[in-house]
Amino acid sequence: MNYSYSRISGYFTCARSWWHRYVNNTPTKKKIFADDALICGSAMHHCIQDGVDEGLSYYEKQFNNYIGDRHVNEELKFIHFGTPLNDFFGEHQHEIKLKSNDGFVGFIDDYDENTKTVIDFKYSNNRSYLSSPQIHLYKYFGEQQGLEIDKLGFLFVPKVAIRQRKTETLDSFRERLMETMVSKTPEFIEIPYNEVKIYNFMRDKEIVEDVYNNHSDEIEYFPCDPDKKFCRFCDYQYYCIIQKYGINDGKDIECEDLY
Repeated sequence: MNYSYSRISGYFTCARSWWHRYVNNTPTKKKIFADDALICGSAMHHCIQDGVDEGLSYYEKQFNNYIGDRHVNEELKFIHFGTPLNDFFGEHQHEIKLKSNDGFVGFIDDYDENTKTVIDFKYSNNRSYLSSPQIHLYKYFGEQQGLEIDKLGFLFVPKVAIRQRKTETLDSFRERLMETMVSKTPEFIEIPYNEVKIYNFMRDKEIVEDVYNNHSDEIEYFPCDPDKKFCRFCDYQYYCIIQKYGINDGKDIECEDLY
């Protein structure tokens, strides 16, 4: 099988979600929110790499070009952070595809040829990415393709997630939103290369390959954890709810009924 960082790590994050996505090709049943993490992250990537107009166009297409007040609030964030970042990174190489002989597939977000730096964009306040092997894999496989890589780093674009107060008009909320964004700045954090992470990833890859080739059908029956809340942004949340609560009188449950 072809493999990537997300395909391998996804198994250890949630085996059921991994089974739905990579084995069963389960159709998704998901109510998309204006602040959907995957959509917003991809839109911010487009803003930085391709320009704000491209980022906004991508975002709006995910909602069939329906844009309400909450969507506009997210677009204000793309414009505020995406414009200066696109100006800064505009001359760099973006979306460099990595493909190894044994099937690894990945995409480097940003490569500065002058400083030989690989940068991974994260539209997030979550610093757990710093311990991820993903960017180390980019150096490992990138150098196999002939890239010269001396530095690795993450660019964290701050995620502003304030809510409109009941006593607040939309205009006053957006004014407060802009004030909050002005107080936040993107942060670049350099990461020293760690070859041990490559070894650990390859070990995990062998585990996932074995499951995929020999035991994938068993994953379908992994139980949901009754002590955990359903994952709001998971594409397959619907199916876990069905598994836990069953189907009412044989009638399918509409996605909107679950929220």
